[in-house]
Amino acid sequence: MNSIGSSVRFSGLKDKTYVSLLTEHFDYWYPDNGFRWQEKGKTESNSQSREIVTLANQRGKSVRGNNLTSATNVIVKKEVTEWEVKYHLEKTMEQFPEIEYWDAVHESTTDNGYDRNCVWKRSLGEDWEADIFRWAHEINPNAKLFYCDYFRGKNKWLTVHQKAMRWLGEGVPIHGISVQLHSNLRPSVLGKNASLGIKEAEWWMKKFKDLGLLLHVPEIVVWQPAITADIRNFQGKADLYKEVLRKGMGDFLLFTEDVEELQSKVYAEIAKACMSASADMIGFWSAFDTYPWNWVGNRARAGFWDENYKPKKNFKLLTQ
Repeated sequence: MNSIGSSVRFSGLKDKTYVSLLTEHFDYWYPDNGFRWQEKGKTESNSQSREIVTLANQRGKSVRGNNLTSATNVIVKKEVTEWEVKYHLEKTMEQFPEIEYWDAVHESTTDNGYDRNCVWKRSLGEDWEADIFRWAHEINPNAKLFYCDYFRGKNKWLTVHQKAMRWLGEGVPIHGISVQLHSNLRPSVLGKNASLGIKEAEWWMKKFKDLGLLLHVPEIVVWQPAITADIRNFQGKADLYKEVLRKGMGDFLLFTEDVEELQSKVYAEIAKACMSASADMIGFWSAFDTYPWNWVGNRARAGFWDENYKPKKNFKLLTQ
């Protein structure tokens, strides 16, 4: 595959094996949450992100910037002024003029398809998302600006698609959609290996491309479960087992499942969907088990290499 990206952990930069594998296998690098609004509304020096971006430049990599304004960022203070927001955008983007792609607006739509009641909306008004695109474009007219979100069901896909159409019709400088595709594994006894609706995601991604927008998928994550269940506890109780899973044990797998093989299959299905939708780049948010993003519930080991950098079964995806 071409144009493959990975989030980059600052704490791993002194790890020669980590940096070597990043350099060998990934074309796009992006600091994980490196550009978010900082404590008290101040834009800090972003020194850690600068080290990542500088190293990426030295290694000939493209760089994405994420989360200029995140509606789910809990660090942002209760109120912001237009001046503070413009200052944050200006200082951040001017520190990194070499970054061509920015996730300008992040997760501003709820799972039900409504505008998220966030500090940006309360402080800047109903049109705040369009304003962010306009202000960021004024700061760097050459940057490609994206709306970024995760998706759980039709309502959210539909709302974001409608927003994109409206912004394009109004001349708002939005250039692309940045899609997060996160999935847990499901036991094959349920007839489905992924919690993510992969076919639904493929259909909607094609709809975004039909609008003439760039399509980046920089946050593909397929978690293994941290906990497995003993199949002997469910012998002769298949219906009960399925019901338990439906009621919240969906992150649990039977210990008899080949977890790595299931994970590899789901990664391959997602990558195939992205390529079918003509994604301009795809990337991974937790490509290394050594530096995981696994702080949510029962989710773990999403990487292509284990904690000792041994390639896992899903590694073959990066070599195809």
